[in-house]
Amino acid sequence: MPQESIEDAIQALDPTPWVLALTPLERAVFGRMAESESEYVDTLKQAGCPVIRPASSKSPRRALVVVLPDVKLPDPADLIARVSAWQDVIEAAVEEQGKEDTTGIRGATLPVWLRVDGHDLPFNEPRPDYLAKHVRHHQQRAYRGVTLTPEAALEILQDKKRRTEDALSHSIRASKKARIADQQNRIEQLGTGIEQLKTFIRQDMAVSVRLHSGLSWRVSVRTTDKRSFASTIATVALVPGTRETLIAPAYHRRQVTDDNIRTVLLPGNLELRVRHRV
Repeated sequence: MPQESIEDAIQALDPTPWVLALTPLERAVFGRMAESESEYVDTLKQAGCPVIRPASSKSPRRALVVVLPDVKLPDPADLIARVSAWQDVIEAAVEEQGKEDTTGIRGATLPVWLRVDGHDLPFNEPRPDYLAKHVRHHQQRAYRGVTLTPEAALEILQDKKRRTEDALSHSIRASKKARIADQQNRIEQLGTGIEQLKTFIRQDMAVSVRLHSGLSWRVSVRTTDKRSFASTIATVALVPGTRETLIAPAYHRRQVTDDNIRTVLLPGNLELRVRHRV
């Protein structure tokens, strides 16, 4: 693979353009927003509305609320103000630190009403004109939008190993003993992954590599008038429903895969697709 292409691949996976350095005061603004969001959802739950959350504890803000017809929504003013304050923090930090314009947008949104046509409404707008009959939900792996060649992934792992070795050397010189064991373990894992990937490449078994970016939470809704739609939830979503609305995990669907292909998880959340040797 040309060196320029490898460098492009490494750059495409670099999260730095979307990572903000925030002060304790700025983080406190986020905390107040999350607290207000949680209080809003809890108020609906106390009013009898079913609340669904994903199984992963890494997504504590995500929630789907089935809003019953006789439940009045809480006053939105406090939550709107706190989300707006957090948006101001994000906007200022992005401009000051020269980050990508989309940084933090998905997590700095108001709750929304999910609509059949896919165009969500802010939660302070009138509720949509449907009632949910079934609500099914599931988590699935999310991937960054770039697919790598095995050679590019190898370069990325080698680069990570070099940087971790440099960090270990600094920790040893600075007597930062708390970091040394973790860095040594990471270097060992990266070394094992590098040798494993080299073997697959040498044997012409490696196909392609993708990077896990976390878990997405997807819901599908069937309405009482037989319409259906699906949506991915970033923070809090609302659907109109009744006490008879069925809420359940989604049916397990076997993914259609090539029987000659399997996946191998490498360090750094890289997922390698490997071709079986016949």
